Amino acid sequence: MKNRVYLLLLVSFMCICINAMNVLACSKEVSRDLTKEAYYVKTNYEIVDKSTYKDVVVGSDKTTFKIPKYEFNISVYNITENIYFTIQNNVNASTSVIHYSDTENGTYNFVDTDFGKIYKYEIKIYPENQDCSNKLLKTIKFDRPMYNAYSEYTFCKNSSNYYCQKFTKTKLNLKGNDDFLSKIKVNNQKHSEAIETEKKNNDEETNIIDSVINNWEMYLGIFIGTIFISIILVFVIKKRKSKKEWNV
Repeated sequence: MKNRVYLLLLVSFMCICINAMNVLACSKEVSRDLTKEAYYVKTNYEIVDKSTYKDVVVGSDKTTFKIPKYEFNISVYNITENIYFTIQNNVNASTSVIHYSDTENGTYNFVDTDFGKIYKYEIKIYPENQDCSNKLLKTIKFDRPMYNAYSEYTFCKNSSNYYCQKFTKTKLNLKGNDDFLSKIKVNNQKHSEAIETEKKNNDEETNIIDSVINNWEMYLGIFIGTIFISIILVFVIKKRKSKKEWNV
């Protein structure tokens, strides 16, 4: 029994020593260089429209329907031989580990075709150096938007309405067509009121500026008169102070 205890203590001590050696081996200079390399790692995505159109003829009428399909070409740039990264998202539970050998000259590309959901990606960058293997160098988080099918409605044509944006990074929480029509009406009304308020404020500012321009002689006279009166007041106050000093 005692031998087992001693063995466990010895193994624990060795593990502590190995970790301590790793920390010492990962010097500040090495850590600084790795952090600098990780700093330049960037991400980007491009939306590619793969939609198709289908004509449906009913009698003498022909209607064209859009079959939406979008791909997101996602890239992670500036990976070096000294660093690797893990990538995961909120939809899939799996985590992928990407090394420099998996990239094309330091750029890792992949295609995301699930355009009906919002993906929240998280990338964590680590050193390839075994002495610094436990050090997290950088974390990158970015949201990949989802396609909004309601943007294809006639009501959304040439509209900047919040509910009409083709791609969104926030859930619209629409319960159906009626809910969409109701909310787009309210949103349009608020937008119109905001524009009207801004127009009113701009008109008021314009009126003030026009008044100053048209009556510049009067405003100039008021300005000069104010300066003249101020000078007289300062002169009178100084004179009174000097008289008091003489009386003392």
